[in-house]
Formats: sequence, C-alpha cells, structure tokens
Amino acid sequence: MKQKKSFFEKWLTHGGFILSYCAITGAALYTYSDKTFSYIRQESDSLTTDFMLRIGFYIGILLFSFGVGLFFDRFFNSSRWVNRHFGTTDTRQKEKENLQTTSARMVKSGQAQFYIAIFASVISSYLVIDSIHGNFNSWYGSQGQYLVRLRSKDPEVRIEAIKHLAKTPNKKNSRLFIDKIRNGTEGEKLTTAWILGKSNYKLDIILEEYRKILEESSNPQLQRTAVLALSRMIDNPTVSTVNFLRNKLRKYFGENKIPPREFLFSAAFLRSSEFLHDFLHLFKIDDEELRVILTYALVWIKGVTPGQNHLIINRLKNTMKSGSERLKCMTTVALAFKFNSINTEILGILRREFEAKSSTFKCKPEVFSLHPYGKKTDTINITRLSIRGFKYPAFGKVRYRERILRVLALNRDDTMIPWLKRMAKNKNLPKYLQELAAQVARKKFERKEIVNW
Repeated sequence: MKQKKSFFEKWLTHGGFILSYCAITGAALYTYSDKTFSYIRQESDSLTTDFMLRIGFYIGILLFSFGVGLFFDRFFNSSRWVNRHFGTTDTRQKEKENLQTTSARMVKSGQAQFYIAIFASVISSYLVIDSIHGNFNSWYGSQGQYLVRLRSKDPEVRIEAIKHLAKTPNKKNSRLFIDKIRNGTEGEKLTTAWILGKSNYKLDIILEEYRKILEESSNPQLQRTAVLALSRMIDNPTVSTVNFLRNKLRKYFGENKIPPREFLFSAAFLRSSEFLHDFLHLFKIDDEELRVILTYALVWIKGVTPGQNHLIINRLKNTMKSGSERLKCMTTVALAFKFNSINTEILGILRREFEAKSSTFKCKPEVFSLHPYGKKTDTINITRLSIRGFKYPAFGKVRYRERILRVLALNRDDTMIPWLKRMAKNKNLPKYLQELAAQVARKKFERKEIVNW
C-alpha cells in the first residue's frame, strides 16, 4: 500500500509553494536590507544596534537561499534531497538502498547539489544586494562604523571616530568635519582642527575653513589649533596667514609675554623669511624654552638673503658665548644646519667650548607636544634631525662635546688637523671622544661622506 506523503514532503516538493516562498523571502530580504542600510547610513548611533540589524540581514539571506535550494531540488534534482530527509519510510528506504547498491557518494545521491545551490545563492544574494546598496558592507567596514560613532551620545566616542575618519582625505566627510568645527563641543572642535592638520587632510574646503577661523573666530584656542594645522598642510602660505601670525607674535612681544607654542611652531613650519625679525626680537624675552624653539625656527627659514643669514649666524654665535647649557645644546644642532656659513670666529668658539672643563654635560632631546591638550600622541622632536648623514637620537642623551665635534667635522680642513690630533691625545677627555677626534683628524673624505660615529 502506498504511503501518504508527510506534511514536509508535501509542501517542500510543491512547486507553487516553493515559488511563492522564494518570491516572498526575496522581496522581504530586499525591503529589509533597503530600510536597514538606509537607517544605518543616516540615523544609527549605536554599533550594537547595527550588529543586530546586520544579523537579521544575514538570516534573511539564509532563508531566501534555502528556498532557492528547494527550487533547484524540485525542478532539477527530482526532489532527491527532500525525499532523503522528509520522505515516507518507503521513500527514504529506497534512497538508502539506491545509495548502498551504487556505492555513490553525496554528489551521485543528489545531496551535494542542494547544498551547492544554497551556497551559490548565499554568495550571489550577498553580492547583488550589497552592490545595489552602494557596496554597503565594505563601506561600513572602512567608514560606516565610524560615521555611526560620530552620531553617538558619548563625546569621547565621537572624538575617536573623528580621529579615524581623518586618516584618509574624503570630500564627502569634509562637510562633517566642518560641522564639528563649527557646532561641536569644545573637545570636538579642537580635536577635529588638530587631527586634520596632523593627517595632512589637504582639501581646499578644509584649508578655506581654517582661514575663516583665523579671520572670524573669537575662540583663541581654536585659532591657535587651526593655524598650527594649516601650517602643517600648506607649502606656500597666503599673505593673510603670515600677517596673522606676525601680528600675534608682535602682540606677545610688545606685552613681554611668551607666545603660545602653537604660534611659534606654526611660524617655524611655514619657513618664511618674513618671520626672521620677529624671531630675533622674541630672543629678548628671558625664557629658555622659548629660545630653544626660536633656535629651531631660525635655521628652518628658507630663501634667506646673505644679510639675513648673517643675522642668524650672529644670533647663534651669541648663544654659544653666553647661553645656558640647554640652549647651547640646541645651538649645536642649528650650527650643523648652517655649517656652510660658519666663520673662523665661531669655529674658535666651538673649539674652546670643546676644551672647557664645564662642557662635560649631556644634551637631552627636545620633544614638544603639538596636541591641543598637550598629549604625547602628537609630538615633535626638534633634535631628531638628519643633517648630511649625522643622525641625532630621538631619545636618550648625547654628549655636548660630541655635538660640537660633529659640527667641527663638517668644517674640517687642514688647519684644523693639528687641533684634532691634540684632542685625540688629551687624557682629560673620555676615551670615546679621543677616538672620535682621531677619526676626524685622519679621515680623508669628500663632502658627501661622513664620519663613522
């Protein structure tokens, strides 16, 4: 007697039911993904919510793909998968006997084809829907999750999102950054203005926003952060930017106050000779750290005339005569930049400094924070320089005498050899310095070559 089909076998082999199931789940999947992806792009402010919504999307793909597998099994595989798992006892027994008598594997039994159809449907459905919605999943992985965080109620989460989004210049995100600079919290304004400069987010719309801040903003800290960011991104400053900085430096000098660090480094980074006299005037303010930064700024100026270069060299010479230990350390770095301009008088000063009993101290690296809140996530080491092969360490101390010797080595000629030989035999010097002096004395090198320090 022929057994009656089971409930599942009846419906899972029913062509009309399978077609209806595929149409309904397919339409539901498309509608769900369209609404969900649109919500995540425009409104969502929670990664947890996004995760749950995306899980629903993947479940929808599986449900739809199961229908595709049933469609394939019904019309191209004689319902062999359904019969194998949901058929009557006779049907299942027949499938087992067929499998045993033929010793066939899953491919021959028709089971593998069903799973292959589902797998192909999952992949193709994912790719098609993702493509229809503007490559949503790749967008979410690279930017979307951070744009969602940008809408978070937690300001710290928003700030972290800003830092990540600023890593890659993107015109679409520029408006978001400008909105944060104009309407965000104080932390968001400063962080956005700072991170765009650090990341070299060099887009015209951003540069123009910074210039507007310099001209119109009444927020002093935002102005300082903006001008520093601007100076890190541009090579040729506008007249208005240079004038803004010069007016600020003159204002502080007139009040005998130390200018904020952002103004000093902004002027240094722009490397304009327009700032030369402002830097020299600021040396009159008695502050060691200020003078260290100014020394760095002086030698970074480009396009100086012979007369301007003379002023710079004269300033460095005066520092070597009467500056503090810290300032002398920084000046040796500056003189290495200006080795072509060093005259006999300065060489004599350097040799006397090298021999002086008071020159036994070590020079520390000069590291400054460029972060608006002084954090160490963005620092500049103005003694970490590579000048004609001489590399000063970023961290750790260097002997003051070693720095002097490096400058002298750059200006080595036959008249200096007797002095170098005398230093190589000076028992009052550490063995390390004696060996360096001997090495410089005997080294026959071209200008492009360096001493093995």
